[in-house]
Amino acid sequence: MPHSLQGLSVLITRPDAHAGSICERIEVAGGVAISAPMLEIQPASGPSVKARIDAIESYAKVIFISRNAVSYGLAELANHHRRFTTQQLFAVGPGTAKALQDSGFGTVSMPVDEFSSAGLLRLDALQDSQVAGAKILIFRGSGGRELLSETLTSRGAAVDYCEVYARAATQLSLARTLLAARVRTPGVAVVTSLDILNNLAEKIRAEALIELFNMPLIVVGARVANRVAALGFTNPPVIVDNPDDDTIIDTLIHRAMDEL
Repeated sequence: MPHSLQGLSVLITRPDAHAGSICERIEVAGGVAISAPMLEIQPASGPSVKARIDAIESYAKVIFISRNAVSYGLAELANHHRRFTTQQLFAVGPGTAKALQDSGFGTVSMPVDEFSSAGLLRLDALQDSQVAGAKILIFRGSGGRELLSETLTSRGAAVDYCEVYARAATQLSLARTLLAARVRTPGVAVVTSLDILNNLAEKIRAEALIELFNMPLIVVGARVANRVAALGFTNPPVIVDNPDDDTIIDTLIHRAMDEL
């Protein structure tokens, strides 16, 4: 849809590595894409990661919790000359699954609709009868949620983490980014995680950009949406279940059409 986002300014808060394609699509559709990453992703390695990688063949099931988990996890496997053999692979959502498939893994299980830990836990292959006594490895960033591990452990699995990246708050100046884009208040912001939402709210307060709390938000998942008002944003968010580019662009187009 050429020019379907004409005049709409969109604040993209994803890390740099995942912002390029959606910014390009917004611009092609006539919108103004403002890349303001609220998270920096850094590789994390060390003895615990090496121990998990060295023991990779002992795990029956391997779960990837994000695209970053795929890219940094597969890099660690390559660095230590290890590979998957008979393990069953799981991805939290289609973006993560595609990252695995693009790397040559044809069979990847993922949730049908809710792309989260809760969605993973509803899969038949992760029920009690399928995981009892099995070793499961979860590739993730440091300090993630415990729901997945705790539930799988309660179902009889032995669960380990391989934490291959870390998240850090960005040092970017939001005020300077908006000034460079010649936008005072974006027409909408896209927020794809709770960490990003928290960092955005902190950045708005630290830079005294209080009017940005009136900015409409598109957020991924009910967990993020439930924190929007508590952090000071005044508009009810638009909630999407899938953080992929197609879903976000479709949602932006519908928003733009509703405001015509």
